[in-house]
Amino acid sequence: MAPKKLPEFEAVIKELAALSFDDKAELMASNFPGRIADMIKEARQIQENKAGTSAEGEAAGAAPKKPKAERKAPAESAKDYTEGDEMVGLDGNMYTIAVAKNGVQRWVKVKKA
Repeated sequence: MAPKKLPEFEAVIKELAALSFDDKAELMASNFPGRIADMIKEARQIQENKAGTSAEGEAAGAAPKKPKAERKAPAESAKDYTEGDEMVGLDGNMYTIAVAKNGVQRWVKVKKA
């Protein structure tokens, strides 16, 4: 059995539906102080971010992407050289070939003495 709807309640719902977001926010803030006001501020920020969505589909408030780190070691693959070979890296430091436990060769920066 469905609960009865009170006519006064229906009138209030219609009245609230006709209000703008700002009017609803003001009404809520005046009737429910404290955390509600913070929630309203957050909701406004979300609404502004959605309105400011860029053409690329990213939200305006989204964190910017970090640039990809540039390679410091020599541009050539370590597998093309033998263990102990040395070469100047893209950052200007000396690198040598080291072999890991699993047999993979990699560039290792030579420590300055």
